[in-house]
Amino acid sequence: MVPASTTSSITVRPRDAGTILYSRLGVTFRLTLAGNHDALYQVRLLSALRSGDPALIHPFLTEIGRDKRQSTDVDLGAAALHLAIRCASCDTVALLLGHRSISPNAVHPPGSGTTALHLAASLPRLDVVNLLLEQDGIDDTIRDSQGRTCLDVAKGKEVQRAIKDSRVLLNASYRSLLRTYILSPHNERPPDALVHLLSSPRARLVDLSYMDDATGTTLLHEAARRRDLRMVEVAVRAGADVFVRDRKGRMAYDGLGRDDRVRVFLRQFTNQDTTLIEQPTGDPPELKGYLNKYVNVAKGYSVRWFVLKNGVLSYYHHAEDETVASTRVDSNENGDPQDDAGEWRDAVRGAFDAHARDARGAKVVH
Repeated sequence: MVPASTTSSITVRPRDAGTILYSRLGVTFRLTLAGNHDALYQVRLLSALRSGDPALIHPFLTEIGRDKRQSTDVDLGAAALHLAIRCASCDTVALLLGHRSISPNAVHPPGSGTTALHLAASLPRLDVVNLLLEQDGIDDTIRDSQGRTCLDVAKGKEVQRAIKDSRVLLNASYRSLLRTYILSPHNERPPDALVHLLSSPRARLVDLSYMDDATGTTLLHEAARRRDLRMVEVAVRAGADVFVRDRKGRMAYDGLGRDDRVRVFLRQFTNQDTTLIEQPTGDPPELKGYLNKYVNVAKGYSVRWFVLKNGVLSYYHHAEDETVASTRVDSNENGDPQDDAGEWRDAVRGAFDAHARDARGAKVVH
């Protein structure tokens, strides 16, 4: 809770309409509400938020809802939420989040890309960060105008740990729901909680290529086995890799008839869908997946698990070998890299060919 302190003060700048200076415990915040609302309105809103009295806050919420219905250019809800995060209690922030016109992903100031979670993590306010992460529809993958996520701007180990723990819990929840889906009767609909999770913005944080420990199958494989086209579409839109293979190296559509709807969808779908492309960052990309690797003339191509991380391309016989195979690279007398415990890695300095087939079966080299 952020109590009203006798060391707090509010200063209104008469020549700078829409701006107030709020000082608390020796720290000064410059607070701005864009639009036609004068400084007096802002002072009244700030006073109501700091009091935590719902009777004083509800009139402002009513006005926010009215402005939202009129589709004004000013997002008063976002401004009020950010103001509450700076100076009000966690209960007051929860009161604002309960209003249908205020989004937990509200951005303020406009154009900054700073969400409520960015602000809470940077202050830092652990209580508000935990509250926001519990909100339905929260998106902690959003980047601000400088390309930073809430984790990038988080101050303090406790806040960083809270965000990371939330993501770990999210993946654990997904794995549990996947297990429930696999064990359910063949004609039963997938769990609503699983569909909801895949439809949420945070689905991008989930490892949808995860293989169930007991069966070695992935979500796409299970949905394809059931010929559940709706679940296949939901999973792919959430970012599932259409080229994922199960523990036995089989693709999701293997075993389906040539004209099966699920097979046709997966064969024709391409990962050029913009919903699956992450925003570029300054860090080297990290990619994982199965590819066909040329072995020799006798064996031809074999399926291997490839990992591109920190500018190094590695491959393994199976995905699970990534955590157990040796990371040492040996060289022969000619200086060529040798396989060590099923792994090979070499710095990616040049180009390499990726062989695939198009929808007509013709070989394509990229």
